[in-house]
Amino acid sequence: RDRIFGDGEGGVAKLVKHMQKYRIMPVLGDGQKLEQPIHVQEAAEFFYKAAMTPPENGIFEIGGLAAMTYNMMLQKIASFLKRKITLLHLPIRPFTLTLDFLERRGCGLSVNSEQLVHIDTDLDTDNQPALQHYPVKLRPFDEWLSTLRLK
Repeated sequence: RDRIFGDGEGGVAKLVKHMQKYRIMPVLGDGQKLEQPIHVQEAAEFFYKAAMTPPENGIFEIGGLAAMTYNMMLQKIASFLKRKITLLHLPIRPFTLTLDFLERRGCGLSVNSEQLVHIDTDLDTDNQPALQHYPVKLRPFDEWLSTLRLK
């Protein structure tokens, strides 16, 4: 799942566009897995600082200011849009079995069963090592939402 977001076509932008059109949001799984979206400007600042002063060893994981459940992230987007959205939770297993079946038969789809399994994984990170090496002021997800240019 793409969780670097901004005004473009990233994952959060797709969620915003969907919620602008529809009042029902399908969610694979229970929506309790953690997300930690980071705004493209913050990610770019980390990348710039790393390019200017490469780390001596290791890789830094980066994420937004705070982790939240997928359900909470969707509710924050709905609140920002001032829309009441119903989250429709669907079990992941039937989708992964169907995709796996289609993949084995050579059907090329834009999503695969491995990506769906990834949905059931926490995507939070410890920013402290990166922030200690590359100080970046991270803003709350809600603040960044208010900067999005909506179409």
